[in-house]
Amino acid sequence: MNTTPDNLPPYPGPSPIPGYGPVPVEMPKKVTTLRVLLFVMGGLNTLGGLLVFAAADATTSGALKESAEFGSAPTLYAIGVIALALAAAAITLGALCRNGKNGVRIAVLVLGGLVAVNAVVSLLSGEGANGVGIALSAFLIINANSDEAKQWFNRPRF
Repeated sequence: MNTTPDNLPPYPGPSPIPGYGPVPVEMPKKVTTLRVLLFVMGGLNTLGGLLVFAAADATTSGALKESAEFGSAPTLYAIGVIALALAAAAITLGALCRNGKNGVRIAVLVLGGLVAVNAVVSLLSGEGANGVGIALSAFLIINANSDEAKQWFNRPRF
């Protein structure tokens, strides 16, 4: 059995150089895609949250009247906070994908599920502009459930 100098189990990838640690394995393309999607989702949610805050300020200042289309200012502020919280979660998970463990992959699956539920609910309520959310959540779930992603997040760390 091929072992490292400290009698550790073999590392998946090239053989380590004696006296040095194991050679790092390159991140799979599906995990790289997953990271990019998380950063894109974080950016879009940040932009959306800031726009909702602007609408809430316009409603408060009287530039926009409260209506069924925009809602009241407290409701808009709550939606803006939720959007910014999802943006922070997506960006954090995207950053953690590089060295994260299996909990990061599971958190990405949960985030993808939350985005999918939100997209479907808004689609059923009559807003047809949430196709991006459905597509993004589907890509997140598919990439996080791939065999390459499972192997990456479950890889041994020395």
